[in-house]
Amino acid sequence: MSLAPADRAGQYQGFFGTGVPLARSAGPVVVTSPVLLGGVPGRFPPGGLLPAASYATGPAVRWAERSRPGAVRAAYATGAPEARGTGAAGAPVAP
Repeated sequence: MSLAPADRAGQYQGFFGTGVPLARSAGPVVVTSPVLLGGVPGRFPPGGLLPAASYATGPAVRWAERSRPGAVRAAYATGAPEARGTGAAGAPVAP
């Protein structure tokens, strides 16, 4: 949530919350259809999806950090407690 604009954090959290229900409802169909309908060659697209997504994570995070507003970047650079995920008393802060 640290990448979300402050005035839109609720929208980002709501959209993020749709991921699990969507994956549970559409995931089995998306994963099994190519395998059942495509035979042996149909196994490659679902099998390649996880490595492709995992390799794309690093560049996506670096891009997101570069595109942050300067104020957020400055908070991380100064080591502000909010940027490190802890509150004033050292208590964890939810991202």
